Amino acid sequence: MTQRFFTSDTHKGHKLVARERGFVRPEDEGVEFDERTQSFRLIPDPDAHDAYLAAMWDRTVRPDDEVFVLGDISINPKRENAFEWFRERPGKKHLISGNHDETNNMFSRSLNAQQNALWRDTFATINDWTRLKIAGQTVILSHYPYEGEGDRDIEDRHPEYRFKDSGFPLLHGHTHDKVQYHLSAAGSHQMHVGLDAWGLELVPEETVVEWLSYLPR
Repeated sequence: MTQRFFTSDTHKGHKLVARERGFVRPEDEGVEFDERTQSFRLIPDPDAHDAYLAAMWDRTVRPDDEVFVLGDISINPKRENAFEWFRERPGKKHLISGNHDETNNMFSRSLNAQQNALWRDTFATINDWTRLKIAGQTVILSHYPYEGEGDRDIEDRHPEYRFKDSGFPLLHGHTHDKVQYHLSAAGSHQMHVGLDAWGLELVPEETVVEWLSYLPR
């Protein structure tokens, strides 16, 4: 039986994300100066990060399953071999473009990117957002939450490209925080399916169904 999974923010090859997720080289291999924090930190190990995610995906997803990837596959997917990485993973993949994906309509080159074989041959579908029926309910899939940046105390980025808060339950990524469930300012229910909120695991549809079962109709 086909299963569906949800995830976001793989950030393949991204050194900063790898380090923030705990993938660093041994201390005896040295440290480097981090311009962002103005401090010395252990050297990130993005290869270990990517290998960990690959092993997690491969043991979770079967060839006939579907995976909805809610954006930010990599900062530079061609340079970081992200397309090859995704093609090697089992399952049919659907992309909801994030702010780091050139297929997102926020970029002037988005239409060309969507038609590019690298993207087209990697993902079965590419959208900025979509609707799904899950357990009889309409659910919105978007890279962004309705509003907010998670635990980052900054103004909302790209508000003009976010899905208008319509009251529908929303699945999203983007924030990189560990909060799994939260409400929008208008009281709409949201689930953060990003890797950072789920211990670097994919979110199975049954978890979404259980969440929806508690929501008011």
